[in-house]
Amino acid sequence: MSQLAHWVPASWEVFFMIRISKLLLFNPISISISGIKCTASNITRLVNALDCQWIAMTIDSLSNDCLLLTYIKNQGMKFFVKQHATNYCEVTVVLPDSLFEDVLEKVISEDPENIFMISLLDPTNVDVYLQQSYEQLIVTGKANVFISISFDENAVSISANKALTQPKQLYRRIKALRFD
Repeated sequence: MSQLAHWVPASWEVFFMIRISKLLLFNPISISISGIKCTASNITRLVNALDCQWIAMTIDSLSNDCLLLTYIKNQGMKFFVKQHATNYCEVTVVLPDSLFEDVLEKVISEDPENIFMISLLDPTNVDVYLQQSYEQLIVTGKANVFISISFDENAVSISANKALTQPKQLYRRIKALRFD
C-alpha cells in the first residue's frame, strides 16, 4: 500500500469560491455574487457597502406565529403581510439602517428561503411604492438599489439605478469586501 492510501485529513472544510459578475451598461445595472455564504455578517457587509439608509425587506415562507412577526409588531415598525398557504406568509418590513443588523439576525433565525430588499430614498410613500415592481422602482429612481438573497443557492443579485449610483465604484466596493 502506498502512504497516500493511509492518509486521512483531520477535518474536512468546504471552501466556497465566490464569483462576482457585473453588467453595468444598461439601467438598471446588475451585479451577481455566487458562492457566498448568506450569513448575517456577510449580508450586513454588503448592505453597508451599498449605503442603504431605509430598507424595505421582504421575507418569504414565514409561519404566521413566528417570533420575527411578533418582534416587528412589538417594535412598532411599519410592515405588510401577504398571506400564502395555510400558516405561511410573506412579510415586508420597513426599517432604518440602524435596525438592519438586529432585524436581519432575527430573519435568518426563521430560516427563510429568500430575502428581498430595496433601498428606499423616501420611506414616507412606501405603501405606494410596494404596489410597483422592484425593477420599476429602480428604473424610475424611487429606489436606488434592489438586493435579492437566495439562501438555498448561496447567491445574491443586486440591481441599481445607474443615475443614482456610480456603477464602477459600487462594483469595486463590493469586490473589495471580505466575506466569511
